[in-house]
Amino acid sequence: MITMKNRPGTRELYVSDISFQAEEEDLRKLFVLFGTVTSIHMVKDPKSGRFKGSAFVRMATPAPVSYTHLRAHETGSGISYAV
Repeated sequence: MITMKNRPGTRELYVSDISFQAEEEDLRKLFVLFGTVTSIHMVKDPKSGRFKGSAFVRMATPAPVSYTHLRAHETGSGISYAV
């Protein structure tokens, strides 16, 4: 399951509840469907370096990405999630 938090009009999305096996390219493939992705920061544990299951995705332009959009593209990504 992926949970997203963002304020309307912002370019940065906070994405959580991501599979620990997900990689940056998986997120990029998902979010590029909604516009140009300028950066992805996958949060990692400072001691172990392991991915913690959340990320910040920055888009080139402010675009509302909703759960409805994610549901529509669920089968197109390599990420397992439910909405």
